[in-house]
Amino acid sequence: MNIIKNIILFIAAVAAFAACHGTDDTTSRPVLTVDNAEIDMASVSKVTFAVTFDGADVTAESHIYSAAASIDLAGSVFEPAQPGEYVFEAEYDGMVTDPVTVKVVNSKPQVNSKFNRHVCVFEFTGTWCAMCPQGFTTMNATLQSSDRYKNYVHVIALHDSDDYTIPAVAKFFNHCSGIFSGLAYPSFATDLRDVNLLTGEGASAFSKSLRTSFNEYKPHCGVAVSSSLKDSGKKAEVKVKVESEFTADYRVIVFVVEDRIVGYQFGVQGYPDGQNDYLHRHVARKLVTSYDVAGEKLGTNSMISAGEEAEASWTFDVDPSWNLQNTEVYALAIDSNGYVNNMNVCHIDGGDSGYDNK
Repeated sequence: MNIIKNIILFIAAVAAFAACHGTDDTTSRPVLTVDNAEIDMASVSKVTFAVTFDGADVTAESHIYSAAASIDLAGSVFEPAQPGEYVFEAEYDGMVTDPVTVKVVNSKPQVNSKFNRHVCVFEFTGTWCAMCPQGFTTMNATLQSSDRYKNYVHVIALHDSDDYTIPAVAKFFNHCSGIFSGLAYPSFATDLRDVNLLTGEGASAFSKSLRTSFNEYKPHCGVAVSSSLKDSGKKAEVKVKVESEFTADYRVIVFVVEDRIVGYQFGVQGYPDGQNDYLHRHVARKLVTSYDVAGEKLGTNSMISAGEEAEASWTFDVDPSWNLQNTEVYALAIDSNGYVNNMNVCHIDGGDSGYDNK
């Protein structure tokens, strides 16, 4: 009887303790937070979410989304394309958080740009890569599907670990890996903003990335580039001009790109040992500017006043292996967020694009 009495007393004590300490029979739920619930697009381009469960960070295992705005985040960062109120939730292990609202305004002067929008696509590829020929075919089919893509999308193929590799490739790949953690070969980076694979489900993201760049990210600057050969063709002098439609911070990245290089490629259908006369397209041969992904200032100051123009020039050695008939200079204007806002292209020998006005 004493044993039964002690058990009853123990149960009563536990119940009393629970009542005093306000225990809740409901299951714990994950919590969604954001580092900035109100942002101005004039100065802040993105917000970062975090999901915790019982004090542990479970962001990487969670799905963050806005059902009302049809937004599914690939990670934890939200970059609004336009002002508004966005209501987000997160799902973790079958449980949904309470909603979190992000209010977005834009005090930046809105300009109906006079410049045509040119979009830059980096293709990460290699002659050793079995899936890369199919990746290029997938990408090229989209590029050939409309006149706008044919005329205003410019591809730079960055080769890794083969005869066409340039030193800057690793830095660009690592930078884009920070945007898309599953980056591999082949893959793409549109305007250094949207990054994904060119295989599997990722391939369908390519056309969406182009539509997004054209429709949601308008040009706020124009780019003009010219190039001339010097010293009997041993050197090239490139001049880049950027005109801004409002006061903003810009840097430039300048590449030499050679098209239609004939060489070896593994993974071509029907060629089990590789194809020796494969046509490599838009191959980056040289990074002219000195600061890799960050870009280089135009003159002493990267800030360009509204309606003003800044320019810079570079002289570099011409590699005798380049087929100059198929070689161009690509000039990219990089905004303060690290994205390509606009770009232009000219031939390396006497090319002068001028500003591409509407």
